[in-house]
Amino acid sequence: ELRYALDCAARLPLDEIIIIPVRLDDCTPPERIARQLQHVDMFGNWSAGMAQLRRTIDEECARRRRRRLPLAS
Repeated sequence: ELRYALDCAARLPLDEIIIIPVRLDDCTPPERIARQLQHVDMFGNWSAGMAQLRRTIDEECARRRRRRLPLAS
């Protein structure tokens, strides 16, 4: 599922957010994610991670509204 999602994301414009990887445990993100995508780290500080995740989603929703893109498919 992750490979399919990453392949789909590779076909979209770079500024379009469709995947937000989240680190929930003390682990190293897979190389492909670490190399190609930013991720939200919730392991160290849950509240800060949630705030970052919420900001990212809010910013993407606002960007899609401005460009009149669908919010979900």
